[in-house]
Order: sequence, then structure tokens, then C-alpha cells
Amino acid sequence: MGEFWHKPFGVVTGAEMAALDREAIDEYRLPQAALMERAGCEVAQAVARFVGGSTAGIRVHVICGSGNNGGDGLVAARALANLGARVRVFLTASPDKFRGDALSFYTTVVKMGLPVATVGEGDVRRFSLGLRTADVVVDAITGTGVSGPLRPFVAKLVSAINESGRPVVAVDIATGVQADSGKVDPVAVNATETVTFGLPKIGHLFFPGRAHTGRLHVVDIGFPRPLLDKASRRILTCAEWARKVLRPRPPDGHKGTFGRVVVIAGSRGMAGAAVLAMRGALRSGAGLVTWMGPQSLLPVVQSHVPEATARALPESADGTLASSGVDEAVSSLRPGDVVALGPGLGQGEVDRFVLGFLERSPVPVVADADALNILARYPEASESLKGQRPLVITPHPKEAARLLGIDALQVAQAPLEAAARLVERLRCTAVLKGAPAVIQGESGHVFINGTGDVSLATGGTGDVLTGVIASLLAQGYPAETAAALGAYVHGRAGELAGEQWSRHGATAIDVASALSQAWRELERR
Repeated sequence: MGEFWHKPFGVVTGAEMAALDREAIDEYRLPQAALMERAGCEVAQAVARFVGGSTAGIRVHVICGSGNNGGDGLVAARALANLGARVRVFLTASPDKFRGDALSFYTTVVKMGLPVATVGEGDVRRFSLGLRTADVVVDAITGTGVSGPLRPFVAKLVSAINESGRPVVAVDIATGVQADSGKVDPVAVNATETVTFGLPKIGHLFFPGRAHTGRLHVVDIGFPRPLLDKASRRILTCAEWARKVLRPRPPDGHKGTFGRVVVIAGSRGMAGAAVLAMRGALRSGAGLVTWMGPQSLLPVVQSHVPEATARALPESADGTLASSGVDEAVSSLRPGDVVALGPGLGQGEVDRFVLGFLERSPVPVVADADALNILARYPEASESLKGQRPLVITPHPKEAARLLGIDALQVAQAPLEAAARLVERLRCTAVLKGAPAVIQGESGHVFINGTGDVSLATGGTGDVLTGVIASLLAQGYPAETAAALGAYVHGRAGELAGEQWSRHGATAIDVASALSQAWRELERR
């Protein structure tokens, strides 16, 4: 997804976009017809780009509903015809259902002599066969204003579009995808590209809607900038945003300038988790990294991460940290440190170590993996942690579900709501991992991560992320910024690792190595 985003966007629901649209018309006095004209012309240009620049002779079938989305489609039909395309228009409702500007644009295409047909219940088979003669299909059936299930007749048309195998350019959002959530009807258009107006919608970014969106283009159709800037509670992170928040490193800086990350991680058989978190911290600019963990892991950790210092702590019989090591761990911390806690810690006596450490730690903590599972097993401990120090948590949906006492499917289906509940419960900054990751802090601002792909779907990549975020906290970034910037760069490193080592073959250590390239991209201002 990262390749699509060149500037930061607010992310809105369908209802929020409709409100902005009304304000543009009522308060800014923008004619609705002007907005529809720009929207339709942008769709036509997207079709032209898709077919290689020239639409002369290209057969385009435009499927229009009777609402504003259909009006955008009718403008696109006219614009494509003017560019030399062979356009056919199909209406999903009788022309007498059209009103206002959509009716005016319908009249225009009729006057131009474009073939226009109304598709009824008895016409679906003929419609389906006709689609196979198209080079491109334009989906302008419903748009972002529809939230309920599709009418059975419309669902049949959508199935016909998908079965045709033709590339589809969707207008604003693919028919059948809910703009507010990304949920889809039992059938939804499989768009090749989607052209949306003003701002991206939640349904474009979250699965399963994201799978029906194809390549997303967010285009300017003339909304006043102050109006769009109001939609800033949810931000889709991108390269431009990351460059703005990334601080230049002072030329006279030294290792003490950039903070120390203390990685408390690992157990018997899980030393790799500690190594990955440490590499994430080192590759993200921390001046110093120190490992603390079971004493038997000391040779492994030092041999794999020679840049870091190490401090072995007492070990229990099960190969995890002994609770007797809490005093030593806490007393070794100093102002400015940040602790990355949890990767590979295991379970057992380490539960008491983690609970004791969290209760007494005087410095910010990034909690992941087993630290989160331990907190979930002892919910009463969470109450005593609230507000003591900056806390960042980085759960995947199953870990978030354990913390919230709900089913993982509920988290996956409503990640924005789940992230908000985590913040409320723990008074923390939450990085809810997923596609995409959702980051929220106590300010109420939400960041939706604009990078990452399936290259990250392998064990250990979350440990790398823990180290990245802890590194940024140690360098003095506020918790929300550290979490959002860390997620962005980690996601971009995943994309780069996939490009170099393949999406099948990239591993967590490859992602850690690719962090350097991801940071270099942002340093090139």
C-alpha cells in the first residue's frame, strides 16, 4: 500500500465525507455540478492512464446508478467519449429516477448520441454477455453513501461484472464495500483501480474492502483545503508525513545524545526474539542498546549483536527470568532510558518478574508479546500501571483480544474501536498490528499506517517493531509520534525486504536489515 501515498490524508467515513460535501456546497458555495464535473473527469483520466494514455477506440462500459455516484459516471462517460473512447452506458434504474445534476448529465450523454440502456431484472444475462466485449468497465453504481446490503438485483449485476473478467475502475468506492468499515456484502465489485474524491475512506484501507479496492487514487476535485484539513482526527501516514516528523540528527551528536534502549527479552529457546528487538533498536538510531535477560543466553546474544552491551539476570529452572532479578533490573536503569519488554520472555516464573518490573520501572516501556500476555492473565495489575509512565503496547489482534477479554474476530472486524478500547483501558499508546496497523494515543488522534505488505507475515517481525519504537522513544519523540513513525518505517522496511528477498522468502532479520534503507529514503528531503 505504501507506493500509493505521496502526501498525508485525513481518513473519513462515508457519513463524514457527505458532511464535508454538504459544507462545501452550503457554506463555501461550491456548485454540486462543479464537484461532479471534476470527479467524472478525474475518473476518465484514470481510465486513460490505465489503458496507456490514449483511449481512442477503447471500449468502455459505464454502469451508473441513479444517485450522485451515477452522475459522476455519466460525466466520465461523456469525457471518455470526447477522448475518442467507444462508450456504452448502462443504467441500473429507470431514467425517471434521476434528479438534479445527475439528470442533467444523463440528458447530455443522450443528446450526444451515446448508447444508453436501462438494465432490468430480465436483462442480466444479456448485460453479462455484453460486458465481455468491454476493454474497461466503470463501476458508478452506489458510491460511499450506501451502508446496507445491496439489493438482490444490484448484487446480480455486481456478480456479472466480476464474472466478466474485465478490468474495473470504481468511482469513489467499489459497489458492495462499506465506506465506514471495509466490510463487504456477500458480493462486491473486484475493482482493479478505485478513484476516490477528496479523502480516502476507511473502507478503502481495511480488509476485506481493501481487497476490492485495487490501486487507490485519491484525487482533488476542488474541495477547499481548510475543509479537508478539518478531517485530521485520523491520519493515513505516508512518506511526506514521516519526513515532516523525522528530526534531523545534530552534527555534534554522540551516542549519549540518542538515548539508551534496554531490551528485556528472551528465554530458553527464544534468544532470537531478543536479537531481533535489539537490531530493530540499533537500526533505528538508538545511541546505546543494552540487553537484559536470562544468564544462559548471554553468549548467544553477545555473539549476534556485538554492538550492544549485555547484563545477565538471574534465571529460573524453566529458562525464563527469575523474579529475584527485578531489583537488579530496575536499579540499573537511568534517566533517559526506554525499556523494550516482552519478546520471547515465555511464561512461568517470568510472570512475577514482568509484573514486578512494570510496577516499579521509572522509565517508559514498550510492551509486546509475552509482556502483553502476562498483563492479560493478571488484569488487576493493569489498573496499577495506568499513567505511571509512558507506555506503548504493540499487540496483534489475538493479544489485543486477550487484553480486552473479547474474541479475536471482534478485534479484526473493528480495529479502530479495539485500539480505542486498549487506550482507554491501559492509558497507553496502542499499536494494533494488522493490515493496516492502527496507532492511537491518549490524545484521541488515530494514525492508520500507510506501509507494509505480506512480507511482514513471518515470525519475529513484531520483535523488530518493538525495538524500532523503543529507539524512537529513547531519542525523545513523544509516544504517539514514536509509535506511528516506527510503524511507518517498519512497514516500509517490510516492503523493501520483500522486494529484495521476495515476499515468500523475506525474514524478520531481512526486515531489520532493510530498516537502514527505509530511513535513508526519509533522510533524502
